[in-house]
Amino acid sequence: MLSGCATTAYYSTEQDPQIAFDKQEPITIFLGRNPSISDKKFGLLLGELMIEEGFSINGFNTESKQTPYALVFDIETKSSQYTGSYNYTTYNYSTQSTYIPGAFGNGYNPGTTITTTTQTPTTHTQFYTGTYVYKIIRIYVFFKNTKNEMEQLWYGGVSVGASAYSQYEKNTIRNLVKLIGQNHKGDLVISKDIWQKDAESSLDSVWNEE
Repeated sequence: MLSGCATTAYYSTEQDPQIAFDKQEPITIFLGRNPSISDKKFGLLLGELMIEEGFSINGFNTESKQTPYALVFDIETKSSQYTGSYNYTTYNYSTQSTYIPGAFGNGYNPGTTITTTTQTPTTHTQFYTGTYVYKIIRIYVFFKNTKNEMEQLWYGGVSVGASAYSQYEKNTIRNLVKLIGQNHKGDLVISKDIWQKDAESSLDSVWNEE
């Protein structure tokens, strides 16, 4: 989505209000039983970005061990059809000439020709259809309780146009990582050239609301 000169994506996150999240505790990123190559690449990117944001990731910047937190993700490509219309106007022009003959009086007055041009507007409606392709990335963080059961602690999702995600993949995921443990609904800037200033100030406002 474009907002002024910035490209944005829509984020929706939710934190369990009854379970405290400790960012310093290590997290294990699960890729699933049979991860695809793209899953592995995303898992590596996610781990690297989480480390940059101060998280301890099992097998990345901490030794492999049992951890109280587990993170899973899924990525979905979807499309939707849209229709629209717009109006445009064309003009037809017609010209009419009228000759007024001359007359004799005090000398000869030559005839004159008066030309009138008429403009007639016609409004047309043009209909169009298109396909919008977008990505939905979801991240779930689970916590192992005292009964050794896994409880969902946090959920975060982002919806972003496929072309925008391809161009600003890291910024899109970095925003989501920054929101782990937070509640947020709304657009955030992902544009590479202005991300540092606008996106971080937007995220700061989210943190300050907590």
